[in-house]
Amino acid sequence: MQSVEAPDDGGTSRRRPLCFRDQIVAPFLPWLAVYSLRAERAYDDATIAS
Repeated sequence: MQSVEAPDDGGTSRRRPLCFRDQIVAPFLPWLAVYSLRAERAYDDATIAS
């Protein structure tokens, strides 16, 4: 059995429990990044086409 302590990741695991922002925003960050990349790519295509 492993210990219940989280691995040492620079101290982030020892801080207070996840705050509201971490719980709500963190899961959406990957989708936000993908969406922004797609929007930027679409904008570039539209700019080149015009």
